[in-house]
Amino acid sequence: MDSLTKIVLGAACSKIVLSKKVGNKALLFGAIGCTITDLDVFIGKLLYTNKIQAMAFHRGFMHSLLCAVLALLFSVDLLTSSITLVQEEKLPIF
Repeated sequence: MDSLTKIVLGAACSKIVLSKKVGNKALLFGAIGCTITDLDVFIGKLLYTNKIQAMAFHRGFMHSLLCAVLALLFSVDLLTSSITLVQEEKLPIF
C-alpha cells in the first residue's frame, strides 16, 4: 500500500474511533500512526547495501506476528498517553 493511502486510511479510522475523545486531533494521530509503520524501510537501508536484502528485512521480521504484537502494544501505550496529555492541555496540537 502506498504512503498516501496509508495516511488517509489511518486518519479516517482514527477519526471514527477517537473523534469524541480528542476531536479533529484524531486525524493527526491516525496519520502519524500509519506512517510510522513504514519507517523501518530506512533501517533496512542502513543495515543492507543491497536493495533486495533491505526489502526482505522490511517484509520479513517487520511483517511478522511478533513485530505486529509489539508494535500494537507500543502504539496503544503511545496513543493513550498522547490522548491524556491532549485532554489535560499539556500537549497542544492545534
